[in-house]
Amino acid sequence: MEFRLITVCVLSFGLGGCWSPLGEVLASHIAPGGAVKAALDGGPMHSSNGLVTALAEPLKITAQASNVSVGIEAAISTDGVTTAKVALATAGQTVTLNFGSGGSRLHLYADQMGCVATAGTMTLRTDSNNNLEGEVAASGTRTGSQDTCVIEVTLKGVPIDPAN
Repeated sequence: MEFRLITVCVLSFGLGGCWSPLGEVLASHIAPGGAVKAALDGGPMHSSNGLVTALAEPLKITAQASNVSVGIEAAISTDGVTTAKVALATAGQTVTLNFGSGGSRLHLYADQMGCVATAGTMTLRTDSNNNLEGEVAASGTRTGSQDTCVIEVTLKGVPIDPAN
């Protein structure tokens, strides 16, 4: 069996460039890990591995399993100036963010229901291994209705991928 590597090059309007799948194959990727635990309206706590993507603003935290899906965007801290990405760039740092202001968002799907945070607080910190830990307490609105919901999330040892 012969393996051939394909490189694609484009020359257009005097600008050119090449792309090879080898770069993506050899790029370092960090796998989800740690623990993201989430509960909706005081129901059972669901657990999944999580991953923090820190290439661009806002910082994104995701976790998915068959019974839970968590999506968090951590934007501007409560000081109104510092971004979560900047505040957490060094191990041992802590940042507090609010939902409803500063651009931070939280979506939780669990127990066959969805909830979007409209108010609440998120405290995030990096541990000595530069993994993410934190707590979230928020209230929000159920997806597809005006009913209120309560969200609780904890993060422990969730890896941060600075290149994704």
